[in-house]
Amino acid sequence: MIKITEDTSYIRFLKDTDENFSEIHNRISEVYKLLQSLYMTDRSYTLRFKKLFGSKDDVELYCITYDDYQLLNEVLNNTIDMLNEAGVANLVTHDEFKHIYLEIPKQLELNKTYIEIFNKDWQAVDDFINELDTSLFIYKEEK
Repeated sequence: MIKITEDTSYIRFLKDTDENFSEIHNRISEVYKLLQSLYMTDRSYTLRFKKLFGSKDDVELYCITYDDYQLLNEVLNNTIDMLNEAGVANLVTHDEFKHIYLEIPKQLELNKTYIEIFNKDWQAVDDFINELDTSLFIYKEEK
C-alpha cells in the first residue's frame, strides 16, 4: 500500500488513495474467486469503490472518502468472517483471523494527525492482505 508523508501533494494523495483502493479490490476479488473454486464459499462480493481523484468539490470528496472507508471495513471483515467459517487458519498468528477496525477519517485536511491515521489504516489493511496471502498459499498450490 502507498503511504503518504507531510510533503505529499493533495492531488498525489487522491491518486495514491485511489490506487490503494484499486489494489485492495483486485486482491480481495482474487481471494473470493479462489475460495469459490475450492467450494469453501458460495458468496461473492462486488466492490464498488468510487474514485476520489476527479471529485467536484470537498463535500463530495469527503462523502466518497467516508463511504469508501466504510465499504473497505465491511469488505475486510466479511472476508475475515468467510475465512473463519471456512476453517482457514491464519498461518502467521496460528489462530483465526481477527476483525479489522479502521479509523474512518473525519476530515480531509492533510495534517499530521490525518496522515498518521491514513498510514495506520493502510498498514493494517496491508498486514491483513499479507497474512491472507501467506495463509492461502497452500490452497493456491492445490489448484
